[in-house]
Amino acid sequence: MPTGTRVDLGAVEGQVASVLTDFGGFTARWVGEGWLRNVADVLADSGRRPLVIVARRMSPGAQAASAAAGVSWLDESGAAEISLPGLLISRSGRPDPKRPRAPRWTGSTIGTAEALLVGTRPTVSAVERATGLSAGSATPSAVRAASAVLSPHLNEGAPPAHSDS
Repeated sequence: MPTGTRVDLGAVEGQVASVLTDFGGFTARWVGEGWLRNVADVLADSGRRPLVIVARRMSPGAQAASAAAGVSWLDESGAAEISLPGLLISRSGRPDPKRPRAPRWTGSTIGTAEALLVGTRPTVSAVERATGLSAGSATPSAVRAASAVLSPHLNEGAPPAHSDS
């Protein structure tokens, strides 16, 4: 927007706000994370469809759905596609910083680890029977859980590793 453009927040009701500018007024709606499902739900509500959708970060699918519906959007990264009478904004946002994710165990890995700890044989078929997991879930879970549960004990009583240095 040009420097000095007036922007005032009008009425706010839940996730919907009225915004007044020198170019006119519009409704904006917060949709949370900005996934396609968030946006599709808002676009399906024809009685309260906003002119601008606001999200933490709009996914590419949500951006496309908004564009197809003729609804403008902006997100917290600074990205925006806004087309209103007297106002046109098109900006790419800042990329999300990639943060290292802490390793986490899935439910199937936890169930497999529990089964192994209580004496289930460390085979896919035994883990399947003990946990009710499918072979597709039991196989990677058994490997992860067995590695984590058994690795501290694998070298017990083993001779020290030889070094070439």
